[in-house]
Amino acid sequence: MKKKGIVGSLLVLGLALAGYFVWSSGQTTSDFLSVEQHLSLAEQKKEFLDRHRSLLSQEDLAAIEVLLERSIADLQQAGWSDRAIATGYLGQLTQEKDLIGLSKQVEETYQASQIFGSEVFQELWTVQTEKVSAKEARKLLEHSLSLIGMPDELSGSPEETRALLQRFDKELAPDDYFWGSFARLVQKAFPKDSLSKADSLAHKVHQFRYLISAQQAQWVREHYRRDGQTDREALVAYLAGQSKKEVEKDTFGLEEFDYFVDYDLEESSRLHNKAASLRGQSGSVVMLYPDFEPLVNIKIVLSFHTEFILSSTGRFANELDPEGLDENGVVNGASFNYANKNDTLHRTLDIKPVKNHDPSYRKEWTKTDFFAYQAPNNLSFSFQPSKKESWVSSYFNKEGIYSINGKSSSERIREEIEKLKTAIKEAADD
Repeated sequence: MKKKGIVGSLLVLGLALAGYFVWSSGQTTSDFLSVEQHLSLAEQKKEFLDRHRSLLSQEDLAAIEVLLERSIADLQQAGWSDRAIATGYLGQLTQEKDLIGLSKQVEETYQASQIFGSEVFQELWTVQTEKVSAKEARKLLEHSLSLIGMPDELSGSPEETRALLQRFDKELAPDDYFWGSFARLVQKAFPKDSLSKADSLAHKVHQFRYLISAQQAQWVREHYRRDGQTDREALVAYLAGQSKKEVEKDTFGLEEFDYFVDYDLEESSRLHNKAASLRGQSGSVVMLYPDFEPLVNIKIVLSFHTEFILSSTGRFANELDPEGLDENGVVNGASFNYANKNDTLHRTLDIKPVKNHDPSYRKEWTKTDFFAYQAPNNLSFSFQPSKKESWVSSYFNKEGIYSINGKSSSERIREEIEKLKTAIKEAADD
């Protein structure tokens, strides 16, 4: 399920489609449907063993069967359905000529199922989530978090974050279509306002958003950042690659091909540019910025779910960071979105739960006895005297408390967005 080179994928797709049309010309509808049917767990296991009867001794075959049964039992105990195990586990096993090779494959495939986001995990996940109830969705989330080793409460320490990130598959990319499926499962598991309620699983699931964003930022660093480069330079290289995919998409005319995940720089960054306002002795307002630096943070999203927050210093802003926390990251950082777009569901799943479920360490950084970091408000303009006080704190006010050198917070962010767009275009054109 991992994505390969874009041109190669499209060529394979074209050859597959051509082959299908040639093959299908001599097939009946019932023949085609029979190919699509899933074997039962018992049938899949029998089919696998039958393939090896002429290759292995009876003794070796019995040993493999014991190993299979042990793996299947463990997967069943974890909550995977027989249907998921038949397709997602047994269906991934291929033929081997000797006991050593086959035993190794059976064991490695099982171990891969224990890694969140691996190919085997995703195969199991795809079948398991075809038809799932809210109760079943919660159980699958519980299993997923147990594989990660998700604690009841995140500490924010880089050491803990590094340990947790080791349980993600190394090739689980930010634009992998698995993330959309994961978000849909959360939507199923937590209808209405239930993610904001006092609930141990809800608490973990909310905080998991921060860990996902840390994993996605670190993936970009590890795959695109060269020695001496900033996070910004790595992200530009990654997004330039996404732009090139768009060109190939247009070239081949595949408008609805799911391989492509669009990125967007136009989602509002307002909530990720918090600062604290303090009253001086003369009554004037003094602004306190995270890390004592008036940074600008911009938001980049992929299919809305994946979110990067990039500061004007060129560093990712994240509540969790295996390379070390900074105040801007904790206060203004990224968090994976469980909603599909900026709507009511976004407020229900991604905004409201913050109050009840945010990690304690983040609450301590964002609000003290002396000040609280707050985002500028969304007031677009003010002609009414009653709105005058609010207008001072507006995102769009060139003379408000969030403005610097006659530029509103919105204008400063727009400048950074345009700079990033230019950098991505130049990199994509190289």
